[in-house]
Amino acid sequence: MPPVPPSSDPHFGLPSSLEPAHEERRLEPVPHPGGVWIDWGPAIPEEYAQDRLCLMVRDPWCVFAYWELTGPHAKWVPERHGPGTFATGKWRVKLFRGATVSAEIVASHPLGTHYFPVEPDASWRAEAGLRLPTGEWVVVASSEEVRTPRAWIAAVTDDGWAVTEEEMLRQLGFTAEEAARRAEVARRAGGRVGYPGIPPGPGSSSR
Repeated sequence: MPPVPPSSDPHFGLPSSLEPAHEERRLEPVPHPGGVWIDWGPAIPEEYAQDRLCLMVRDPWCVFAYWELTGPHAKWVPERHGPGTFATGKWRVKLFRGATVSAEIVASHPLGTHYFPVEPDASWRAEAGLRLPTGEWVVVASSEEVRTPRAWIAAVTDDGWAVTEEEMLRQLGFTAEEAARRAEVARRAGGRVGYPGIPPGPGSSSR
């Protein structure tokens, strides 16, 4: 009789009357037509019935805007500005740097996206709305303010975190006297502790 292969089941070899019940092993597998079947869940809706404009920083020189204008503006805009507002007005998205308009683009309605070229280290926000023939600006959605990062290293350096050579050695377990002696040797040699003179470069060996 060939040997019975080992099993990863901790109850392998027990009589069936003593073997604990494992429901998942007793269920028949459910066949899926067409091979592999994955449940992706419900489809993502194309819109959410809201008036929303979002602004995101891509890098120091670019911000990305996306908007959805499918919400309650369809009711309050005609009520406040007249029934022909949508026919005569032009959809726009304006980008602000502080209180100053930096850019204004034609906006698709009701959904759209746009990349705005901007400057580093500055605050930006956006508004989506209608430009009426009278020049009036009707805001439908506004974004939160975002700030682009610097494109250069910090102009202010803070060396308050640095410690003296003696303090570093004491943190490594040396006594105060030994730390002071080793630090003095390093200073006289013009290098670091253990590396009198210039520290070893790539490919060289340390002592």
